Amino acid sequence: MSTPSLASSQVAAVLPDRAEDRATAERVLAGPLVWRGDLVGVHGPRAGSGRADGEFWQADGWFLKSRSIRVYDDLPRATAALERLFAVKCALGELAPSRSILVVTVDAAGAFQLWTLAPLLVTLREQLDAASEAAGWDAFGRALAGFGLALGEALTASLDGGLCLDASPANFAPQGGRVRYIDDDVTDRRDALGIEDAFVSRFTEYPAAPPSLWDGYTRRFARELATRTSPAQRAALKLAERLRAAAILRRGSGPHVDVVLAALEAV
Repeated sequence: MSTPSLASSQVAAVLPDRAEDRATAERVLAGPLVWRGDLVGVHGPRAGSGRADGEFWQADGWFLKSRSIRVYDDLPRATAALERLFAVKCALGELAPSRSILVVTVDAAGAFQLWTLAPLLVTLREQLDAASEAAGWDAFGRALAGFGLALGEALTASLDGGLCLDASPANFAPQGGRVRYIDDDVTDRRDALGIEDAFVSRFTEYPAAPPSLWDGYTRRFARELATRTSPAQRAALKLAERLRAAAILRRGSGPHVDVVLAALEAV
């Protein structure tokens, strides 16, 4: 599905507040835009792979997204939300995509909407899916290693910065030699909530992947935990208990959780 434009929407505010970023936003909004309905909702067993209330478009190398909760009745509320989200992006530092622009638009009916505009990137989820479908296991292994790194970055962001990320492979993408967090959902928590389920969930999604790749993924996750946390932190977070509980819900992940815990005990 495509549309020639969002011509009824005008740019009301941007951050960073630069002429070049406003011009980019106006050009992308002018279209044509391609609707990414495949990103709406949760697909099959893959938790966190989409947003039921998401609105996603792409055009000319850019990705434009928003949600129903980012629609406001007046400009002050919209700009306050813009500033809050901009502060989150700044706090993420190099985890945030480079050249990301936040935009508030106003439509003909007077509704204000907050959008994220960023370079179009190929997510780790898309890489994993494409490599699995093609049985390209070398590429699959590289994407899986990238996700292992993403889990480590998510852990550090939460423990050090209080920025708890939604650690799905759909929310990370490589850019400029780094893994980037491309989602806008960040909660203020220092317990890395969900990191355990993010690790074990992958085992049930790609049953044809060679066992050696899962072994490498498991070792990578163990290294990330060992280097980014102290034994005292792991105990305070109850990571062992959380991982064992998550493994109960994900068939086949138990042995890998055992390997992770044994590696941490040996540190």
